[in-house]
Amino acid sequence: MIDEKTKKEMLEYADRLYELEQLDVVKEYVDVLNKVVRFEQEEPKKEYYKSSKKYDYYIKYPYERFTVIKNGKYGFKKYGFVAFGEGIDGRGQLLFCLGICNKTKEEMIEYIEKHIIDDNEEVES
Repeated sequence: MIDEKTKKEMLEYADRLYELEQLDVVKEYVDVLNKVVRFEQEEPKKEYYKSSKKYDYYIKYPYERFTVIKNGKYGFKKYGFVAFGEGIDGRGQLLFCLGICNKTKEEMIEYIEKHIIDDNEEVES
């Protein structure tokens, strides 16, 4: 059970919170915060590449994300090609480079091809 002192203290905080919410600067802050937090971003284009006996492999095209860059500052961060595999059995996922390696599409394909060979050999052995 909550004691009377705690109840009184919480009601005082709630009253102060209401007072602060009425300030123009706080109203502006809440408005801008909502715009930043709710900014809708498109999913990057991805295409199916090929499957091994373990994974379906995809390539995600370069894209930009609105995100925290550093020290709490926001900006648009650019990502390069991403390759990833999704488990054929519905479990597991492989991620390669995550768009920060600056690899070309051709280099991502080479990487996937190597993994396909390894996957198939692993399943066959």
